[in-house]
Amino acid sequence: MTPPQSSPARSSLPWRDRFLRAAMHPRTTGLFCAVAAIAIVFGLGTSASAGPVSSQTFAPVADAFVSSLKPTTNFGSGPRLKMDKSPVLTTYIRFDPGVLSDPVTSSGSSGPTRSGRWTTVDVTSLVSGNGPVTIAVTTSSMPELDVDSRQSTKSPKLTVQTSSGDVSAPTVPGNLALTSAAASSLSASWSASTDDTGVVGYDLYLNSSAAGSTAGTSYNFGSLSCGTKYTIGVAAYDAAGNHSPRASLDATTSACPDTQPPSAPTNLAASGATQTSLNLSWSASADNLGVAGYHVFASNTSVGSTGATSYTFNNLTCGTIYTLGVEAYDAAGNVSARSTLTAGTTACSASTTPPPYRFLYNSDSAPATVASYGWNLIDVGSQWSADQLQAGSRGLVWVGDYDNTTCSWEESDAALNSQVTAARGDAKVFGYFISDEPNPYACPNAPAQHKARSDLIHSI
Repeated sequence: MTPPQSSPARSSLPWRDRFLRAAMHPRTTGLFCAVAAIAIVFGLGTSASAGPVSSQTFAPVADAFVSSLKPTTNFGSGPRLKMDKSPVLTTYIRFDPGVLSDPVTSSGSSGPTRSGRWTTVDVTSLVSGNGPVTIAVTTSSMPELDVDSRQSTKSPKLTVQTSSGDVSAPTVPGNLALTSAAASSLSASWSASTDDTGVVGYDLYLNSSAAGSTAGTSYNFGSLSCGTKYTIGVAAYDAAGNHSPRASLDATTSACPDTQPPSAPTNLAASGATQTSLNLSWSASADNLGVAGYHVFASNTSVGSTGATSYTFNNLTCGTIYTLGVEAYDAAGNVSARSTLTAGTTACSASTTPPPYRFLYNSDSAPATVASYGWNLIDVGSQWSADQLQAGSRGLVWVGDYDNTTCSWEESDAALNSQVTAARGDAKVFGYFISDEPNPYACPNAPAQHKARSDLIHSI
């Protein structure tokens, strides 16, 4: 690389609080002297106070050395860079740190060197203007001083320390409040913080551990454990990395879902049986959160619920055995196993009301005598015979038999129709006797034929 000539004048920015440091690893002992040949302004200006410091290191993008004995020769591809007092050997090293966002700070040192050790040279005061920076390195010592070139792992390097001019932290987020709580999440909101250069965002914390960041003023903390207390924290930060004190809030997720059923009711006992009711009692069930009530059953049919430990089953049938059941349930709808007990209603009472009619077969020969014995439905052969019966008696009119040989009626449908039509409305005619001992084995259609004849009579 040919050494640069003098560069044109360039405007410079203020360089308060910035530092450039060149480091080299000499192979020989001597004294460095660094001279800036081309300069660049690193940073965006200065501030009265220094903020957080950051450091960046850059490798050379080009290097070479020249000799006063051969001023037109560029020694730029060898493994070593050389410096000497006589003949004059000068090394040139170019760095390109690009654009830095903050002012350059700190300071370095220079002085005698020792072979095999890194040596730091302060070059801050040599840099001004714009563009990549090329540093010329000479020595006033004898003999020759050598350093590794950029082809080596121990090539010279440029370290730049910068600091932000913003050291003011945002205000603490205000009005931190819980907005919702679920079994596995918590949501919180807060009032916006203020800052002299502007708030960039907020860091969130859960039990002092980082949980995320947001640019807004609310956040949802997920994947939490149910029924657990957490400490929520939020701190504001600005572009310079200044953080406000942390606002905090204790919050608890909602209770864990209840999946445990109550224990089954015990000590079932039936009592107070009547013809239509039974009373069932039992010992209370237990539950992790409390029993809400009991479902009751009669022979596997749900009949109701109760919050008590007894229940009366009503509207039952007399003389009947029932399987009474009871299940406990809680507020979450968990249901226990069903406990059962067999019990019966009391026997049905004997009836004291006589039937309205008492029928006597083949009783039309002496209807008055039959009536004296309490029979009031008399077997008669015609409507006329029914009309002759004494008061309080009615006739069941015989309308011909069914022939089990021919499997047919002795009286036709037409004749039956005429006879029934004539007796319609007669108060003494109770009904009709249509067959005597039909034989379905001999006449398989007999049941259907008898139903058809009954339907005919009912249709008239």
